[in-house]
Amino acid sequence: MAYEPTLLVQRAWRTPPRCLSEVNATPLSNPPEGAAVFDELGYFLVSCPCGSKEWHVVGHAHPEAGLLCPVTLQCAHCQRLAPIFDIEKHGYDAEFGHGCYSMRAEGPSGRFLCPQCSNNTFEVFPSFSYQIEPIEDMPEEAQSSVEDYFDGFNLDVRCSHCGVLENPVGYECA
Repeated sequence: MAYEPTLLVQRAWRTPPRCLSEVNATPLSNPPEGAAVFDELGYFLVSCPCGSKEWHVVGHAHPEAGLLCPVTLQCAHCQRLAPIFDIEKHGYDAEFGHGCYSMRAEGPSGRFLCPQCSNNTFEVFPSFSYQIEPIEDMPEEAQSSVEDYFDGFNLDVRCSHCGVLENPVGYECA
């Protein structure tokens, strides 16, 4: 299936969602090999301002739901922390102040481990779903920052040791 990103995805590539403000976000014109392919998903590769593309993914492990937010990245090279997603702060419902209906954790968090080899460093590929058209129906203020009104967030990670692609984080945001 050919990947033909929508106009909203292309806009998000030009102006990434503010939850990526702590990292360098590079748009991906082709999703990572093995990732879901939908035209409404905007994919990014994130790197640290120090230049490293290897991260520890920190969140709250849940036996049935994967990794719960808030999700933070920690650079494997310089140890910089970069909050990347919190359902209470990011996405469509949070932007409109509709509250949080998805699971969110509190308390101590931990590093995500590769289920294949138990490694804890990854290349990280956040993706944002934009199925909110037409944006003309949104308030004018929302239209000016529509990249922050994503209706879904996923985090695909590729293990830097064994190369397996996993999806530990997935949230519906609308």
